[in-house]
Amino acid sequence: MYQVSKSKQMFEECSKFLAGGVGSQVRSAADPVLFFTHGKGSKLYDVDGNEYIDYLLGYGPSILGYAHPVLVKALKEAIEKGFQFGSETEEVIQFCRKLTHVIPCADEVKLASTGSDAVQGALRVARAYTGKNKVIKFEGHYHGWLDSVYVNHIPDSLQYWGLRNNPRKVLESAGQVESILSDLIILPWNDLEVLEKTIKERHFEIAAVIMEPIMANFGLIMPKKGYLEGVREITKKYGIILIFDEVICSFRVALGGAQEYFRVTPDISTFGKAVGGGVPLAGYGGRREIMELVAKKKCVEAGTFNTNSLQIAAGLATLSELEREGTYERMTKLGKKLSSEMKNIADRLNIPFQVQGPGPMFGIRFAEKEAKDAREAVESRYAGLYPKFRFFLLERGVHIFPTEKGEFYLSTVHSEKDIDKTLNVVEDSFKELRKIV
Repeated sequence: MYQVSKSKQMFEECSKFLAGGVGSQVRSAADPVLFFTHGKGSKLYDVDGNEYIDYLLGYGPSILGYAHPVLVKALKEAIEKGFQFGSETEEVIQFCRKLTHVIPCADEVKLASTGSDAVQGALRVARAYTGKNKVIKFEGHYHGWLDSVYVNHIPDSLQYWGLRNNPRKVLESAGQVESILSDLIILPWNDLEVLEKTIKERHFEIAAVIMEPIMANFGLIMPKKGYLEGVREITKKYGIILIFDEVICSFRVALGGAQEYFRVTPDISTFGKAVGGGVPLAGYGGRREIMELVAKKKCVEAGTFNTNSLQIAAGLATLSELEREGTYERMTKLGKKLSSEMKNIADRLNIPFQVQGPGPMFGIRFAEKEAKDAREAVESRYAGLYPKFRFFLLERGVHIFPTEKGEFYLSTVHSEKDIDKTLNVVEDSFKELRKIV
């Protein structure tokens, strides 16, 4: 019998002191909210003694799994030397040189601690470079929780978003300043015709187009064939900065991120999560003439903890492992095996179920058809099935994303044995779900 009584007790106690009882709001969607004692390799262990094969990986960052010896060794050495000097070290040169070598668009980079920080830096320098203010953002894409971009992410109901070709701008949090909406243009994603029409009519006021090249924070939706290439062509034609927000997919689908995977190079891209192996680390990079505005202090980007020795040690250690020959091929193979077999099991049991994604990460949805944008993801899903499925997995020892975004992340240490065990658990869980569908 699956027991999580200690986790439930700890959540109640934690809620007395930590607002909401969790460090980031999305974690409160988990039922139950689990408290973990430790992780090792591809496994997590909670306070009730349960072991889980983990596909959440800390919401993406722990791409090497947990307590990876190379990462642990690097962090120990950095701690013993002292850290947070408020200045640079030789390792900063090594790390940033490596980033500019592997990220196609990055002649120069700036480092930060969070993806939200990186996005703000990228948007600021894009506006500074173009001298224009407005930014095109797409429905369902998430670029951090700060006021300037936390808009039209997840609708309570599609009626709040209004017409597809002319969406209503919707703030996502109480306390946001409504005036920020004047600098945003909201559009549906994966629709080149709507984007081209908007840019043709309003290019004189548009500084940048920002997008997740793989829509990875509202389920997981791949770009249509030719869409990214079309966006690149249109933005280049009208002198608009194209920003790929790769906080999630950088260093995950390929060493050079989605821009390497799709062979489409933006002007600026953000990176984060996986690059630090679980240590807070993010940043952005772009063409030299753009980034020189930051270098020459015309465009301000700051942060007390930027280039902290622990960040740099983690980044170098993580990249050293990701650069190993066959790493991405292996993660892709295992991810595709897991995702395709999950789909096959669901089809055999006649469960409405979709899988989308490149392999090292993929998303699942309970729906009759694949989605091409946020609206279709909401309209077509069978609401309520995912939480039940997630709980069936938990009680059988598999840990996944707590909400219907449904992302799965593979690490470098997941094994064939993990995948085979997970597929057995998935089949049992689908059979349980079938009783209530």
